[in-house]
Amino acid sequence: MRWIVIFLIMMAGCVSTTTSQMTHGISQNSETGIQNPVDSIMFQNPIVNFCREKDNNLLVLDASFEKIFRVDIAKRVISETISIPQKINFLKGIASDNVYIYLYTENSLYRFDPINQQLSLLVDENRIKIFDLSVNRLGEVFLSDNLNNQIIIINNIGTIEQFDKPHKDLFFPAGIYYDERSQHLWVINRAQKRIERYSRIGNIDSIISIPNQFCYKLKISQNGIFLLQNKLKNIIEIDSNRIVYTSNYTISDFLLTNDNLFFLDANRMIYIYKSQL
Repeated sequence: MRWIVIFLIMMAGCVSTTTSQMTHGISQNSETGIQNPVDSIMFQNPIVNFCREKDNNLLVLDASFEKIFRVDIAKRVISETISIPQKINFLKGIASDNVYIYLYTENSLYRFDPINQQLSLLVDENRIKIFDLSVNRLGEVFLSDNLNNQIIIINNIGTIEQFDKPHKDLFFPAGIYYDERSQHLWVINRAQKRIERYSRIGNIDSIISIPNQFCYKLKISQNGIFLLQNKLKNIIEIDSNRIVYTSNYTISDFLLTNDNLFFLDANRMIYIYKSQL
């Protein structure tokens, strides 16, 4: 399965900066095989999370919990600052469909209409713990609840549904990703050390083993399956054990485009890598 790539990154040291700027022209270390960033984006303040948006943009959540930066991927500059109508403390993530921006804490999920500046609360429940979420183009939200070891669906009218898994294996969900192309839901099951692929109605139709239980973020692209792990600091290809990427700084999340990998360092930086996969 050479199309499967495992993304293994250690949560290590931090980068400290104080001003907004761009850096360019970072080279690759060909002697060691370690690829360095080809570019980076620096923010004035720490950033919490980011996501892909339509029209070739990134949305980046500022640690003040009061604003969102829209970043033009092609130009690699901040093109707009979006104000959140109210400050929401302890936000941990952001996602987007074709219309709305979704913001979440461990126990709450908000849907934000940036055009009309309307913010609505979809989930506020102390009996769940949102580890990760994924949103499809129809506005359906898939949550991994690692307090109750379940998947929750919020449909596009805001109704909460239980994702009914057919198998009864031990299940500790972590990273979750909805693949628009195949219309399948991919979930990291830490308890079984594997990735599970589900149909929209909950039938499991594929299982892929992973090296250990430390993988916690999942992304799918046409080039393969990528996992973010918080114990090691490199990316390997399973078949060949080839090191593809490595990092010495804190990585809290990552994103994929056809040409690039974007690594989020919560201490003010987004690093951009040219994809060699």
